[in-house]
Amino acid sequence: MSEKVVSIKCPTCSKEQTIKVPTSVFEEKKGGGTIKIQIHQGICCEHSFLSFFSSEGDNRGYETFDAAIDLTNYQDSKIEIFLKDILKKFGDHTINLMLHAILIDANIIVLHDKYVPDDNVSTKRLNIFLNKCLPPEYQKPLLFTSMLDRNYYKTQIDTALVINTTGIVEVQPWETIELSCEKRVISEALKILDPQLQPVILQEEFRQIFEKCKYFYEVLKEWHSIYFQDLINLFKARFPPKFSEYDYALYEQIVKSRFKGDTSRIKSPEKAKKKKQPSSTIYFF
Repeated sequence: MSEKVVSIKCPTCSKEQTIKVPTSVFEEKKGGGTIKIQIHQGICCEHSFLSFFSSEGDNRGYETFDAAIDLTNYQDSKIEIFLKDILKKFGDHTINLMLHAILIDANIIVLHDKYVPDDNVSTKRLNIFLNKCLPPEYQKPLLFTSMLDRNYYKTQIDTALVINTTGIVEVQPWETIELSCEKRVISEALKILDPQLQPVILQEEFRQIFEKCKYFYEVLKEWHSIYFQDLINLFKARFPPKFSEYDYALYEQIVKSRFKGDTSRIKSPEKAKKKKQPSSTIYFF
């Protein structure tokens, strides 16, 4: 999904940073008005604050959180959600797609209308919970955005994961692959009985995936072209030897979408043949 780069400055320590905000956030305010974005701790600096923008993306000011009423802490203590709440709201398959969208850095739009009552799983709380599941360097203010369904159907955005008002996925903007990784990390997290610790498990799982994808990306930057089997051999030397066709498909999507790597540098007739086979997990080692 297209994004707008905006500048923010902490009103407490004056540290400056640029962040990416989905253009859909601004499109809903084209008629005027102010857009409020909550900047969580770690995104710009060690402080949390609110940043206000015009519909064109111009900064209109900032607001600090009262230390006695820190919004993040208030949300954590009063209306905190857990993995089981999200699973209950959206179901296993939709959650797997959400995690995949987060892995490849695709925006997620949750549609709503004014007649739908608010519940404990709002987009704000989804942003808070799922940012906890990401390593700090990959956290961002808006993993999720919400949009009125009537506005969405006017724009027909097709570059984001779109979840309609009934919780069903309406648009999936990537080539379909197995969701084995997403299912596995959720299963690992649910083994932990304390729901407060489940995001820690997810964060470590994501950290390991991103570490491998960064290595994948660095290899592509170093080599003008590389054969698929040579790439696998490099992974075998660097990481545990079990590496499936699905692992490759997932890492390729992450590298191409999140890290903007040029995956066309990978040369492999064997890979093309394997893509024609029925979807299954095939191990190369």
